[in-house]
Amino acid sequence: MFSPIDGVVLRRHHRSGEDVSSPDPIVTLGDTTALRVRVDVDEDDVARIRVGERGYVTAHAFGGQRFGGRVVRIGGELGPKNVRTDEPAERVDEKILETLIQLDDGHELPVGLRVDSFISVSRHQRPPANEAVVEKR
Repeated sequence: MFSPIDGVVLRRHHRSGEDVSSPDPIVTLGDTTALRVRVDVDEDDVARIRVGERGYVTAHAFGGQRFGGRVVRIGGELGPKNVRTDEPAERVDEKILETLIQLDDGHELPVGLRVDSFISVSRHQRPPANEAVVEKR
């Protein structure tokens, strides 16, 4: 069996010899040549972000190292938060706008890694800081 895309097996859902029902996936494939970070931008900050603006992510596992990228997509509809922190003061009733930052080539982060994201906004405004998750393209 061959894959229709070049990619990496991210997860095997079944072992060799197991019975598989028709809609059940066998593996999860991902094209990890371009990593994107799904960012929850708080409703108070949505007017300050634009496609093409620079941003970066950091992860505790990488000791605060910055992984740069650019905003490639901004959602069209506000919705509930996707990522929750363990902060007791976190407001869970706020709406967010889902935004994608595509990381620059050469960054190798595990898919699904929780990161902190920062977007550099125009006109010297404070960049919004958000929780995010790395995803495959």
